[in-house]
Amino acid sequence: MISKPHRDMGDLPSPTVTSAESCDVPIQATPFSQAKSIFRNFASLTAAMAASRLSALASNAVLARRVSTSGYGITGIAQTVTIYFGLLSDLGLGTVALREGAQHPERLQSVISSMMGLRLLLASAACVLGLLVSPYLPFSEGSRALLRFYLLTLPIQALSVDWIFRAVQRMYWNTILESAAAALTLILTIVLVREPRDLLRMGGIVAVTAAVTALLGIFILSRQGYHARPTFSLSQAKYFLGQSLPLCASFLSMLLYSQANNLILGVVRSEADVGLYGAAIRMNQVFYLPIWLFFGAMAPALMQSWVHSPERARALLSTSVRISATFTIGSGVVAASAGSWLIARIFGKPFAGAGQAFEIMIWTEVVVAIGHNWSELCIAAKKNRFLVQSNFLGAIVNIVVCAATVSRMGTKGAALGTLLAAITVAALLIWSFGSQLGLGSLQSAAKPAIAGAGAYVISLATRWTAPPICATLSALSYVALLFLTGGISIGDLKRLRAIMPARKIILEPTSA
Repeated sequence: MISKPHRDMGDLPSPTVTSAESCDVPIQATPFSQAKSIFRNFASLTAAMAASRLSALASNAVLARRVSTSGYGITGIAQTVTIYFGLLSDLGLGTVALREGAQHPERLQSVISSMMGLRLLLASAACVLGLLVSPYLPFSEGSRALLRFYLLTLPIQALSVDWIFRAVQRMYWNTILESAAAALTLILTIVLVREPRDLLRMGGIVAVTAAVTALLGIFILSRQGYHARPTFSLSQAKYFLGQSLPLCASFLSMLLYSQANNLILGVVRSEADVGLYGAAIRMNQVFYLPIWLFFGAMAPALMQSWVHSPERARALLSTSVRISATFTIGSGVVAASAGSWLIARIFGKPFAGAGQAFEIMIWTEVVVAIGHNWSELCIAAKKNRFLVQSNFLGAIVNIVVCAATVSRMGTKGAALGTLLAAITVAALLIWSFGSQLGLGSLQSAAKPAIAGAGAYVISLATRWTAPPICATLSALSYVALLFLTGGISIGDLKRLRAIMPARKIILEPTSA
């Protein structure tokens, strides 16, 4: 429900701004210029991020088909455990760095150097700790061996500079880096992983891709007038950690209800179940890619708005709720119509059983995305206590439900635990902001929800047709119902056209 504290391991190999005036979005930005900035960021992220996510999906599909459900489950277990140690190497510092860079661009170079030094130190310690702990984890030797390779990449990932480009709202560089990483991963996976015994090569692929991406990011950063030379200051480290540790607690609780299920499945059931669950997660990520691109573009603007005009931030929050509800509910309707069919077609027939968990995951993501608006607001307002409390309660709900149901229901029980946890977290976050910022803003999701309910009924009524036809009819009915309920209007389309960059047409003289 909060900003992701780590890069998704399965998607890995996944002018100088010195003052407020030179930032892409001026501090005193008008709502119109702010909307243009968000749209520009969203467009730059979308352009190549779609290609990079599709490349990542292709990499996972190739891997799954070549190493079977059990082998794919081994990678899922290793990735999930690495994520927890990755949290120790970050401790929420990436989000704090983003906020500091967006709100105080004049201090960005100092923040870069201090963050690089602190994160390298933490990542090295987390790597050593992980290597010491790995022999005692309750998983197969294959999972533990791959885990050790992944742990060695933590110091490399600490060199990532993606948060810097987000802070100065030059998202297109992140898009380029993500695309390069996904393409390199796909190529190396196709070439190096051909059968189950090649599975350990995935550790080398992750390491190579992380190194190439980090070096490319540092080179681009230098071309923007900044350097990535790490420094260490005890006073700055104390300040940053004081800001980040509450966020880290929230990230940990989020992982307990979004990633712990892989580990519970691996211990209680089998690595094959983890493989099925992982395939459902990958497909879920594809359907909901647009909204997370939107949040990446919107978050810096919300942070700036909160500092200079809480009223403007409230208006932006309400708009964001409506957009996120519209996108995710529509994606959920389409996913319910054709998602399970696509999983079997992309990952192979052995993964057809992933459809049961996927049917629950698609609606979990709707709840998560809508609630994420208040998570971003908590970060902007520095109300980290709300995040800690809500996410830890969600983690308890997930672990209890998952532990009680996974032995009998398998992947379906794991997905059910996450859904109930997401509802718990979203409800607490919305309630904690009171009537105006909470329930008042939530009302923006009412019309998309009504349109989605109607479209879902049509989806159920047309399930007898081929999945592509059912998905098309569901999508068209959702759009039509949005217009009928007023969820989208002609005025919205006009405003969208107004914030799009105008295309300049230059007529060149013709030769005589």
